[in-house]
Amino acid sequence: MEKIATSWKRHLRDLIIVLCVGFGVTLTMNDLNSVIHSFWNILLYNTIIGMGLWKGNEWVTSLVQHWYPWKINRSRTYLLMWTGIVVYSLFFVFLFNFLWAILMNHIPAYEFMKYYKFTIVIEFLISIGIAGIIYTSIFFKNWRNLLQEHAEMEKANIESKLAALQNQVNPHFLFNCLNTLNSLVYVDAGKASRFIGDLSKVYRYVLEQDDVVTLAEEVAFCQSYLVLEQFRFGEKLKVDFHLSGSESEKILRVGLQLMLENAIKHNEISNEKPLHIEVKREGDFVVVKNNLQLKSTLPMSARMGQKNLQERYRLMGERIPEFCQEGEFYVARIPLFRNEEKQLS
Repeated sequence: MEKIATSWKRHLRDLIIVLCVGFGVTLTMNDLNSVIHSFWNILLYNTIIGMGLWKGNEWVTSLVQHWYPWKINRSRTYLLMWTGIVVYSLFFVFLFNFLWAILMNHIPAYEFMKYYKFTIVIEFLISIGIAGIIYTSIFFKNWRNLLQEHAEMEKANIESKLAALQNQVNPHFLFNCLNTLNSLVYVDAGKASRFIGDLSKVYRYVLEQDDVVTLAEEVAFCQSYLVLEQFRFGEKLKVDFHLSGSESEKILRVGLQLMLENAIKHNEISNEKPLHIEVKREGDFVVVKNNLQLKSTLPMSARMGQKNLQERYRLMGERIPEFCQEGEFYVARIPLFRNEEKQLS
C-alpha cells in the first residue's frame, strides 16, 4: 500500500509540473481571455501531450537501461537513451497533434502542417529540453554511483587478495609447507621440486592483477593449491573435480580456491574422519560440496571469506554466491559470470 501511495504521489507531482509548464507556454503565446475561454480544451490538451511525453520518455529510458545497463557501458546506454527520447518525442508530438487537429479542430489532413508546424517544433524542443535536464542529471548521478561502486569493488578486491595472501603466508601454512618440503628433500628430490613449483604457482596467481579469470585458469590454480594440501594430508583429503567448461566461462579469481580452503580449514581431517570434497557444475554455478565435520574451535576469520566473496559479486551486479548446509554436507554455490565483458580492474 505504501508503495502504491508513493507511486500516485509521484504521478500527481508530474501532472502538476506538466500543467504548469503547459499553461505557462500557452500564456506566452495567447492572451489571457483566449486561455480562459478555451480552458478545458487547453487543460485536456496539456494533460495528454505533457503526460504522454513525460511518461513515454520514462518508459523508453527504463527499457534502454534494462537492456543495456549503465554498469556495462554507460556511454552506449546514454547514447541509446537519447536516441530513444528523440525518436519517441518526435513521433508522439506529431501523431498527437495530427489526431487533435483532425478530431478536435476539424482541420483537413492536407493542411495539418500549415497550422501545426510551429507547435510541433516548440513542443519537441520543450520536451527535449526538459528531458535533457532530467536525464543528464540522472546520467551524472549514475556515473557518480558507478565511481563509488568501482571504489568499493577495488577495496573489496584488495581486501580479498590480501586475505588470500595472508592465508598463504600465515605462520601455520608456511610452517606446514616448509616442514613438508624439509621431509621431501631427503626422501624424494623430484617431489620436493614439484612441491616448490606448485608453491610458487600459488603465490604468483594470488598476486596477478586480473580479477575475473577463466574457469580453466581457476581450476588449474586450485589443483596447484591442493597439491600442497595433499602433501600434508595424503589420503585423508580427497578432492574430486567434475567440471566441463569452455575457456570463455568466467569466474572471480580465487573464488573457488577460497571455498576449498574453507572446507579444509574448518573441518576435522584424520584417518578416522577423511574429508571428501566434490567440485561440479550445476547450470551456471560451480558447486563445492564436502562432508560436514566441523572442528570444535573455529578460527576467528570463519565466514569472513564468504562475506567478502558475496560483496564482490554484489558490487559487480552479479548473482550472489550461496552457502548452506544440506543434511550432512556443506554446499557452496559460486556463480559463473553471465557477462563476459565483466572486469573489476
